[in-house]
Amino acid sequence: MTGDILFDFDKADIKSAAEPTLTDIARLIASAPAGTIVIEGHTDSKGSARYNQDLSLRRAQVVAQWLARHGADQARLSVKALGDSRPIEPNTLKTGADNPEGRALNRRVEFVLPKQ
Repeated sequence: MTGDILFDFDKADIKSAAEPTLTDIARLIASAPAGTIVIEGHTDSKGSARYNQDLSLRRAQVVAQWLARHGADQARLSVKALGDSRPIEPNTLKTGADNPEGRALNRRVEFVLPKQ
C-alpha cells in the first residue's frame, strides 16, 4: 500500500492529506479480522531522545484513535514509540548540513500488519 502519513515538525496532528491513506488502512484492517495491527510512531532527530520518544508515541496514538473512530476495532490496535531510532532518510547531509527533506520523511507512522 502506498501513501504517506507524515507530520509537521514537533506536531502530532494528522494532516488532511493523510486521511485517504488512513481510510484505506481502516478498510484493510476490517478485511483482515484477526490479529494485532502495530502502529509505529517515528520522529526526525531534532530534540532529545526522551522528547522524541514521547512525540512518536503521541503520533502513533493519534493515528490509532483516528482508525478507531473510523471503524477499526480498537482492541486490535497497538502503538509503539520508536522516536528517531529508525530513520528512512538521513536527517543531515554528508556535509553535516541539515536535511529538511529527509527529516520531513522521518516524521511518520508505519503499520505492521498481522501475517495471514
